[in-house]
Amino acid sequence: EEGVEASSRRRSVDGQQPAYRLAQVQRKENFEQLQRELDEAIQNAEDVEERLSEAKKVDEGLRAELIEGKRKLEQLKTRDARITKDLDDAQKREERLMNKVSALTRN
Repeated sequence: EEGVEASSRRRSVDGQQPAYRLAQVQRKENFEQLQRELDEAIQNAEDVEERLSEAKKVDEGLRAELIEGKRKLEQLKTRDARITKDLDDAQKREERLMNKVSALTRN
């Protein structure tokens, strides 16, 4: 009887073992899949961070160019205003001189 009982216990243990092992294998596969997904997500995050860093550098460079462009524009506006004033002054002098020449030639 002991032999029959031990054999019976082995069968029931053996019958449960494949289900347990199957669940264990499934959990291991799930874990490995989750690990691959995590690794991929980490790599994607690192790629995004790298692209963001590059974009920030480009943005900083463009902002510096914009600031320099605005500074040069203001310098050109100032120069243009000075030249316009000089031109107006020259035209007024020319008109006065032409009036004097005209007055002298009439006399």
